[in-house]
Amino acid sequence: MQNQFGFSANIELPNKDDCNIILYDKYGNQLGRAEKISDTQRKLSVPNWDVNCSDYAIKIFNKQGEELKNIPYKLSFKVENNPDHEKTDLLCVTYSKLRQQYAKNDPDYMNTVNYYNELCKQAEENYKIEVDKLHAAQFEALPDELKYKGNNTVNELLERQCQVEDLTAQEQEYVNIYGNLSDIQKAEAGYRLKRNISEKFSQELAEEGVNNEDIEGTDIAIDSCGQVAVSPNLSSSVKDTVVNKLQDFKDDLYRCYIAMADSLRSLPPFIYQYALEVQETKRFLYKATRGKTELTDLYFKNNGDIGGLPPELDKFINKTTDNMRADELRELFSHVISNINEFGKDNIPEFKASFTIKNRKFDVIDAGISDNVNNIISQLNEYASHSIFSKLYNYQFHKVF
Repeated sequence: MQNQFGFSANIELPNKDDCNIILYDKYGNQLGRAEKISDTQRKLSVPNWDVNCSDYAIKIFNKQGEELKNIPYKLSFKVENNPDHEKTDLLCVTYSKLRQQYAKNDPDYMNTVNYYNELCKQAEENYKIEVDKLHAAQFEALPDELKYKGNNTVNELLERQCQVEDLTAQEQEYVNIYGNLSDIQKAEAGYRLKRNISEKFSQELAEEGVNNEDIEGTDIAIDSCGQVAVSPNLSSSVKDTVVNKLQDFKDDLYRCYIAMADSLRSLPPFIYQYALEVQETKRFLYKATRGKTELTDLYFKNNGDIGGLPPELDKFINKTTDNMRADELRELFSHVISNINEFGKDNIPEFKASFTIKNRKFDVIDAGISDNVNNIISQLNEYASHSIFSKLYNYQFHKVF
């Protein structure tokens, strides 16, 4: 959504849970907390500092600091006055002008591009200033007992959290204000992996007669179809028990991996999303068809339906109406097929979620991603070099979604 007009978002929650909502931009910067309107309603004011940031995320968490997921909520928007609209208006008008000049092959096109780029650089600098001012104001508004007075940086605090160290209330407030969303998600995933998941896995194995000493140093890999493999140094009976038990944990392990593996976190957002959609599609097909239908079997029929599916699945995906799951799968398959058609069957991004068990805890082993990702990046760069956007300035912030 573009924010040159100024707007606010109202979030209606299903119950009276005492929760907080934080807004982030696509670079992971924290942009504000929701104001409590009533027991079930919150209001977020979206900053109108420029028109470049068009994607936002919200994080909902309870008073204990635990993120709340998969809860239904109603989101509505209200356009409001933008007292600083002159700044964003000039960018919009200049952008519209250069597009018209590009279409007409106007000789003055590059002069307009250069002017637009200067405006973007000024807007970028202003954006940094406004984010810093917001964070400083939020910190100063905290009660003194919640102001962090330590010497650790935000990254150091998050690394401590990732290593299963509980942060103090002051440290948590500091992280909430100054932390980047991607780094926060990595730390929270590490905490969940090494404490909650590891402890539960260890307890359930112990109930089946497998001790921590039996699995110390075990390597685990979950492939793109969701199949689990463990290192061969286990006895056959222990190995079978471990593999069977991992079936109950592999989805949680996978979610932690994609939040923690730097080889994935550093990918451009488009390729990161493509890689995750490939994983989700392959996992679904393997489970739904018992491995009989491959990702590359899928195609678009002449009428736009998804082809290559067995009859029952074809009926569910293509003919079912008013079913959220069918709609989600149809959209997922369409994205993947379109990308395969665009980049080729030899350039499907693949990765394994890999772990080792060390000191009774799961630890991520970053196994990287398939080399063909570089081919996709090259194709995207080639497309961009011939587009109207090739000469336009882009903010230097790293996008996290």
